[in-house]
Amino acid sequence: MLEGQGVVLVVDDDALVRRAVHRVLAGFRVVEAVTGSEALALVRREPPDLVLLDLVLPDMTGYEVCLRIKEAAPGLPVLLVTGFGEQEDRSAGVGAGADGHLAKPFAPADLRSRVEVLLGRAAPP
Repeated sequence: MLEGQGVVLVVDDDALVRRAVHRVLAGFRVVEAVTGSEALALVRREPPDLVLLDLVLPDMTGYEVCLRIKEAAPGLPVLLVTGFGEQEDRSAGVGAGADGHLAKPFAPADLRSRVEVLLGRAAPP
């Protein structure tokens, strides 16, 4: 996959975070979900190439959403982007199947590089 290509699903109930991700990921197609249920429906209907997932959502935890995404689409990379940055939070994310963890607030370059690495890793040979 070439840099700047791909569909990224941003799952976060904070509109400011979603707008920031749109700016940082210029060149990618960014779709949004505000709840876990909405995210799961989007993954089933139009699977993205990558999911950026907050842990605190109105209807379920990000861990639960991650587990369900991995059940439905095992190869779909999920990057947790969250205000929870402690070791136990990262370990719980790995246990839920997450492919990475980025703590808020994040540097825009860090987010973009992680997205590009995960999309490159997920691209077919």
